[in-house]
Amino acid sequence: MNDTTATGSLQATAYLSESAPAAPAAVSWARQLIGDFAAAAGLSGQRLEDVRLAISEAVTNAVAYAYDGVPGEIHLIAAVVPDELWLVIADDGNGMRARPSETRGLGLGLGLMAQLSDALTILARSSGGVEVRMRFDLTRA
Repeated sequence: MNDTTATGSLQATAYLSESAPAAPAAVSWARQLIGDFAAAAGLSGQRLEDVRLAISEAVTNAVAYAYDGVPGEIHLIAAVVPDELWLVIADDGNGMRARPSETRGLGLGLGLMAQLSDALTILARSSGGVEVRMRFDLTRA
Protein backbone atom coordinates (compact mmCIF):
# COMPACT_ATOMS: atom_id res chain seq x y z
CA MET A 1 0.00 0.00 0.00
CA ASN A 2 1.48 3.36 -1.02
CA ASP A 3 -0.25 6.61 -0.18
CA THR A 4 -0.12 9.83 1.80
CA THR A 5 -1.09 9.47 5.43
CA ALA A 6 -0.83 11.27 8.74
CA THR A 7 1.93 9.99 11.04
CA GLY A 8 1.49 11.53 14.50
CA SER A 9 1.63 15.26 14.04
CA LEU A 10 3.66 14.99 10.82
CA GLN A 11 2.25 14.45 7.37
CA ALA A 12 3.94 11.57 5.55
CA THR A 13 4.53 12.39 1.91
CA ALA A 14 4.99 8.73 1.00
CA TYR A 15 4.03 5.58 2.86
CA LEU A 16 4.48 1.86 2.31
CA SER A 17 3.25 -1.07 4.39
CA GLU A 18 3.89 -4.66 3.30
CA SER A 19 4.22 -8.11 4.86
CA ALA A 20 5.89 -11.29 3.67
CA PRO A 21 6.64 -14.78 4.98
CA ALA A 22 9.72 -14.85 7.23
CA ALA A 23 11.80 -16.87 4.79
CA PRO A 24 15.24 -16.23 3.24
CA ALA A 25 13.64 -14.80 0.08
CA ALA A 26 12.22 -11.96 2.20
CA VAL A 27 15.68 -10.44 2.56
CA SER A 28 16.13 -9.69 -1.15
CA TRP A 29 12.45 -8.75 -1.47
CA ALA A 30 12.76 -6.19 1.37
CA ARG A 31 16.08 -4.86 0.07
CA GLN A 32 14.56 -4.22 -3.37
CA LEU A 33 11.27 -2.83 -2.07
CA ILE A 34 12.83 -0.46 0.48
CA GLY A 35 15.69 0.42 -1.88
CA ASP A 36 13.20 1.52 -4.54
CA PHE A 37 11.19 3.45 -1.95
CA ALA A 38 14.31 5.21 -0.62
CA ALA A 39 15.47 6.07 -4.14
CA ALA A 40 12.05 7.58 -4.88
CA ALA A 41 12.47 9.63 -1.67
CA GLY A 42 15.68 11.09 -3.11
CA LEU A 43 18.45 8.91 -1.72
CA SER A 44 21.24 7.80 -4.02
CA GLY A 45 24.83 6.60 -3.99
CA GLN A 46 26.36 5.41 -0.72
CA ARG A 47 23.43 6.68 1.37
CA LEU A 48 21.03 4.49 -0.63
CA GLU A 49 23.38 1.52 -0.21
CA ASP A 50 23.40 2.19 3.56
CA VAL A 51 19.59 1.92 3.62
CA ARG A 52 19.67 -1.29 1.58
CA LEU A 53 22.27 -2.87 3.85
CA ALA A 54 20.48 -1.80 7.05
CA ILE A 55 17.13 -3.21 5.88
CA SER A 56 18.86 -6.44 4.82
CA GLU A 57 20.39 -6.82 8.29
CA ALA A 58 17.08 -6.17 10.06
CA VAL A 59 15.11 -8.60 7.89
CA THR A 60 17.85 -11.23 8.12
CA ASN A 61 17.59 -11.07 11.93
CA ALA A 62 13.80 -11.45 11.78
CA VAL A 63 14.03 -14.37 9.38
CA ALA A 64 16.77 -16.11 11.36
CA TYR A 65 15.58 -15.59 14.93
CA ALA A 66 11.94 -14.53 15.23
CA TYR A 67 10.12 -17.80 14.76
CA ASP A 68 12.60 -20.60 15.54
CA GLY A 69 11.69 -22.45 12.35
CA VAL A 70 7.92 -22.04 12.73
CA PRO A 71 6.17 -20.16 9.89
CA GLY A 72 5.58 -16.45 10.50
CA GLU A 73 5.62 -13.06 8.82
CA ILE A 74 7.76 -9.98 8.78
CA HIS A 75 6.18 -6.57 8.40
CA LEU A 76 7.76 -3.54 6.73
CA ILE A 77 6.65 0.05 7.03
CA ALA A 78 8.42 2.93 5.33
CA ALA A 79 7.41 6.57 5.53
CA VAL A 80 8.87 9.82 4.31
CA VAL A 81 8.22 12.82 6.53
CA PRO A 82 9.91 16.20 6.04
CA ASP A 83 13.63 15.49 5.51
CA GLU A 84 13.47 11.97 7.00
CA LEU A 85 12.96 8.39 5.91
CA TRP A 86 11.58 6.10 8.65
CA LEU A 87 11.75 2.32 8.39
CA VAL A 88 10.03 -0.16 10.68
CA ILE A 89 10.73 -3.89 10.53
CA ALA A 90 8.54 -5.98 12.80
CA ASP A 91 7.77 -9.60 13.50
CA ASP A 92 5.26 -11.43 15.68
CA GLY A 93 7.78 -13.98 16.88
CA ASN A 94 9.49 -14.88 20.12
CA GLY A 95 11.26 -11.58 20.82
CA MET A 96 14.92 -10.97 21.54
CA ARG A 97 16.40 -13.32 24.05
CA ALA A 98 19.71 -14.91 24.90
CA ARG A 99 20.32 -18.16 23.10
CA PRO A 100 22.59 -20.62 24.95
CA SER A 101 24.00 -21.92 21.68
CA GLU A 102 25.30 -18.47 20.68
CA THR A 103 28.28 -16.98 22.44
CA ARG A 104 28.81 -13.92 20.24
CA GLY A 105 26.27 -11.69 21.97
CA LEU A 106 23.90 -9.66 19.84
CA GLY A 107 26.08 -10.04 16.78
CA LEU A 108 27.35 -7.51 14.28
CA GLY A 109 24.04 -6.73 12.58
CA LEU A 110 22.61 -4.45 15.28
CA GLY A 111 25.82 -2.44 15.50
CA LEU A 112 25.91 -2.11 11.74
CA MET A 113 22.29 -0.91 11.63
CA ALA A 114 23.10 1.68 14.33
CA GLN A 115 26.12 2.87 12.39
CA LEU A 116 24.32 3.12 9.04
CA SER A 117 21.17 4.87 10.29
CA ASP A 118 20.78 8.23 12.01
CA ALA A 119 18.70 6.64 14.78
CA LEU A 120 17.95 3.06 15.77
CA THR A 121 15.36 1.88 18.28
CA ILE A 122 14.58 -1.74 19.11
CA LEU A 123 11.37 -2.48 20.98
CA ALA A 124 9.58 -5.53 22.32
CA ARG A 125 6.09 -5.50 20.81
CA SER A 126 3.19 -5.82 23.25
CA SER A 127 1.64 -8.42 20.93
CA GLY A 128 4.89 -10.40 20.83
CA GLY A 129 7.92 -10.10 18.64
CA VAL A 130 10.36 -7.31 17.96
CA GLU A 131 10.10 -3.96 16.21
CA VAL A 132 13.18 -2.27 14.76
CA ARG A 133 12.85 1.41 13.88
CA MET A 134 15.46 3.23 11.83
CA ARG A 135 15.60 6.87 10.79
CA PHE A 136 17.63 8.22 7.88
CA ASP A 137 18.08 11.94 7.33
CA LEU A 138 17.28 12.75 3.71
CA THR A 139 19.35 15.95 3.83
CA ARG A 140 22.57 14.06 4.62
CA ALA A 141 24.59 13.15 1.55
